Amino acid sequence: MDVELLQALRTVIKEEIEPVKKDLENVKQGLENVKQELLVEIRQVKQQIIKDISTSLSQYSKNSE
Repeated sequence: MDVELLQALRTVIKEEIEPVKKDLENVKQGLENVKQELLVEIRQVKQQIIKDISTSLSQYSKNSE
């Protein structure tokens, strides 16, 4: 292949790949946001479980007396 044809092909491929790269970055950022939201929810659920266990143990202790 001649050099001009190779250069043209590289240019076309680069132009086609750029939007895909941008889309992948958007997906990556979206997944990072979802990850952060899930971590917050997990922390909240964990705190609620600890609170519920504590309340249950306290009630059990009172009923055992």
